[in-house]
Amino acid sequence: MRAALLLGSDRTLKAWEYEALELAINQGLDITTVLHCTNDKPALFNAQHGAYRALTTIGRLRSPMLHNCEVTPLLPNDVETIYFQSEWEGAWQKIPDDIAKQLKDHDVIVKFGMNLLKDPQDLPVTYGVVAYDDADAETHRGRPLGFHELLAGKATMSLTVQKLSNNQNSHCILAEAFSRVVPTSYRATLHNAYATATPLLGKAIETLKNQTDFPRATLNTNHRFPTNGQVLKAVGKMAQALVGRGLYGAFREKRWNVAFVPQPFDPENLVEPHFDELQPITLPQGYTFAADPCAYHNGRLYVEVMHGGTGKGEIFAYANGQGHRVDLPVNGGHLSYPQILEYEGVTYLFPEMGDVGPPTFFELDEEQLASKAAHQLIGLEDERVIDPTLIEHDGHWYLFGGRPENVGERLELWVSSSPFGPWTPHPQTPVCLDPRSARMAGPIIRAHGKLYRTGQDGSVSYGRGVTISRIEKLTPTEFAETRISPFTIQGAYGPHTILPTEDGYWLDYYTEQTTPMAGVRRVKGRLK
Repeated sequence: MRAALLLGSDRTLKAWEYEALELAINQGLDITTVLHCTNDKPALFNAQHGAYRALTTIGRLRSPMLHNCEVTPLLPNDVETIYFQSEWEGAWQKIPDDIAKQLKDHDVIVKFGMNLLKDPQDLPVTYGVVAYDDADAETHRGRPLGFHELLAGKATMSLTVQKLSNNQNSHCILAEAFSRVVPTSYRATLHNAYATATPLLGKAIETLKNQTDFPRATLNTNHRFPTNGQVLKAVGKMAQALVGRGLYGAFREKRWNVAFVPQPFDPENLVEPHFDELQPITLPQGYTFAADPCAYHNGRLYVEVMHGGTGKGEIFAYANGQGHRVDLPVNGGHLSYPQILEYEGVTYLFPEMGDVGPPTFFELDEEQLASKAAHQLIGLEDERVIDPTLIEHDGHWYLFGGRPENVGERLELWVSSSPFGPWTPHPQTPVCLDPRSARMAGPIIRAHGKLYRTGQDGSVSYGRGVTISRIEKLTPTEFAETRISPFTIQGAYGPHTILPTEDGYWLDYYTEQTTPMAGVRRVKGRLK
């Protein structure tokens, strides 16, 4: 797709913008022209917004995502460069007609410069102007990014790339993601947002090429720059949240366990269990919690159990109420999220082992509960995949999982013709950008002739519940899902893993306990 890149007077982008553009170029965006607007007006200082300016200046200095980058390395040597002065109409800027005529053989304009653009829909390019937008696609428009969500105590914020229109309420949404609002830090909130937003430009370009009908942003309120009073209120809320977080870390502990629920799990008709109805497993002596029930095979439930002395997860197999450790050659590394694969007459254990190495199948002797051989997945030798979830569908193999640096907000997908590989990134990866469902929460569920995905809801805190999504498309080139509903436990927190079986389903959950040793144990765990 032939594109013009609209910038300000220089050739710089913020680091996150640079990454977004680089990803789009790698997916086929062809930048043939660079437009430099030379008469942008700097924002005037307004005393009533001084506190916000100070807040963002401090955050900018500490955020590598907001450092300036020279865009030239991304551009071809023969790129055409056009400098121009925009026409101003009040607060709006317009590209002059003589410049617009030079764009008639372009497919799209990618906007990173100028302010409010007048009549972008009238420019003679096939697909119009696309840009990142500070508006939340569901509630409001107007800057600044993330501040009003933080002030309002929201758990998440929306991020979009839109096809611009002169009518602010009729922008077409080409790609959307969500990121977590961090109640203790506006800087961290912005960092999450920018890191999550980088794939959206490439996804928006693909949407332009493959769709003709787009959802529209219908916004109810128009937010303005925060006043000094609003900033002081936000700072107070962040300080209060920070104190609360410190007290929680010092005196509160989570007690995880795995339980069986003796009723069918229907993803389309959810019935939330009550804590009093759960039938928990018994922890072995010396172990502090159990979680991640991810496989039930030949009468055995496979789970992660945490050793109290090492602070490392181990894989246990439970049968008839008794748990036995599975011996795997990982030199004491942390293991969790165990799955079982039956393939060509061999049984393999497939745990999450991102702390140890790349994704690996272990040939499993189910009588001795030990591994006979290990097989790294071809094509993923350099990856550390968190909660890797394997499924075969219509003759192809798919692997869902996250990377350690952003597993809570970004879900990757790989595809292969064999479970052993070679694995390659799915063309639409990342396939979920949303802290409410990005991290996998157990095996893909087959029900009603469809596939369902459970994703951990980490928008408020880790392990509070899951989100059920129905997979609408899963092919080597396409992926689409529809978020159905959240799923939680009454009287306890969780689950963050769900495993349906013939007689009911397994899940994990936690309760909270107040103890003066909580902080001590957290410090010891980090030192280990």
